[in-house]
Amino acid sequence: MPDPLFRLALRLRLGLPPLAHDLPSPCPLCNKGVGADGTPDAWHPFACSAVRRRMVTTRHDRGMELVCRYARMCSVIASLEPKEFKSLVPDGEFFFSCLSALSDLTGVHPTAPSHLLASPQPGKALKRRVRVKHVKYDPLARATGSTLFALAVDSFGHLHDEFFKLLDLIEEEATLAPFLAAPGRLTRDDFLHIFSSQWQTDNARIVHQWLRMCRKRMHSTSLLQSGF
Repeated sequence: MPDPLFRLALRLRLGLPPLAHDLPSPCPLCNKGVGADGTPDAWHPFACSAVRRRMVTTRHDRGMELVCRYARMCSVIASLEPKEFKSLVPDGEFFFSCLSALSDLTGVHPTAPSHLLASPQPGKALKRRVRVKHVKYDPLARATGSTLFALAVDSFGHLHDEFFKLLDLIEEEATLAPFLAAPGRLTRDDFLHIFSSQWQTDNARIVHQWLRMCRKRMHSTSLLQSGF
């Protein structure tokens, strides 16, 4: 991991704000990012709407691809579903010997203003997002005879219990395979180590993407104000 990304990832791992220096207030991209006391929100890069469809989506897609890759290594038939904006199709399908499953990966930023208002207690934001996913996809799961697993992960790397349940099913399926595990197959612990590292690296990339976009917007604004 490059040093600039490692420094950001390490701060996140320690529960520190990603950026130690002063932030533009309000955010030049969305005109938000100011706390109730008028000070800049140090965690705003993860809640900014301008990067939500960019690096945040990339983090999601890379995470879901890793889940499917791990499942396939354990003899589970897994497929990713192509999605469009506001799609009513979950991210992936998994076919075990005992059941079929639908899954949808979702990232949660617990200090976003909406979560602080509706889910101020630690861990509540993850649970709230899981409930939303079940309301959205449970009808499809019932119609197809499947079980839905909402794979919720917050910005600090905490996984909801349903994520661990799916990982346990995948690891159990590997023991039922009629052949020896392929050399280099990921174990459950291997997957968690790689997923955690990848998620934190992509968190750092989200912050860097936000900084680049802010600099570009402020540069363009300065040119307009100077008459160029």
